[in-house]
Amino acid sequence: MRYFFLISICCFTLCKIGRAQSVANVKNGDDDSKKAVIFERKGGRFYNIDPDSSLFYFSEAAKYYKKLNNTFNYAQCTQNIAFVYDEKFDKKREALKYAQEALRAWEKEKNDDKIANMLKYMGYLNGSLHNFTEAKSQICQSMKMYEKTGFIQGVAVTKLNLAKVYENEQKYDSCIINIRSAKTIWIDQKEKGLSRLFNLNNYLLRIYQHVDSLDNMKNILNENELIFNKNYFWKDQNDFFDFCFRYYSSIGEIVKANSYQTKRDSIQNLYQQ
Repeated sequence: MRYFFLISICCFTLCKIGRAQSVANVKNGDDDSKKAVIFERKGGRFYNIDPDSSLFYFSEAAKYYKKLNNTFNYAQCTQNIAFVYDEKFDKKREALKYAQEALRAWEKEKNDDKIANMLKYMGYLNGSLHNFTEAKSQICQSMKMYEKTGFIQGVAVTKLNLAKVYENEQKYDSCIINIRSAKTIWIDQKEKGLSRLFNLNNYLLRIYQHVDSLDNMKNILNENELIFNKNYFWKDQNDFFDFCFRYYSSIGEIVKANSYQTKRDSIQNLYQQ
């Protein structure tokens, strides 16, 4: 354990030294606009492989963009910082703080698309933090903006975010209503909306499973069977196979349950290696 601790300290120190050296290298001879671009690219590059470094580089980029009065790119970097805190560290409060800063920047830019997107995202964050009134207000603001511009896919995504707020609030009927409403939009998109429809059906399956609504589960399972495509995102396929396994196990159809368990395990082995 002691050796593991020492190794962790060494790795952390090396990462800090590496970032400091990177900053020193960039700052020598480059103008501020070039520095900002380099740091922003590094932030994106490290997003998945080293979130701490990603935060560091996006923060450095944001400083330079702010110094240059480049509000658009400052907003981009600031919202990326929010995404790192949310998706990589599950720190919703920190994410919300940077999302609010990004929103102020987008409002300064008068960029309605970005404002609507950030309001939608802040609604999701506030819902996760159980600030339900504020969450619903922000998402509904976003929805109205998308409706005004005719961006129907944006409306569908805001309805999904609103469903998540109601789920967190344990108002499952309202959650289901909003998922179904989002589904109608993706159904109208026909072939382009099938993967989204598949994902929304998985969400419905999770809610129906939670409220023990087996009849509704069966209908949605059948619907997803009809539109299933092996090119869908592997996690969505995995979730569907798992719902099938659980459903058929619960009604005693063990052979069918085992077949879906095999499919689930197979796709997990394929993508998690």
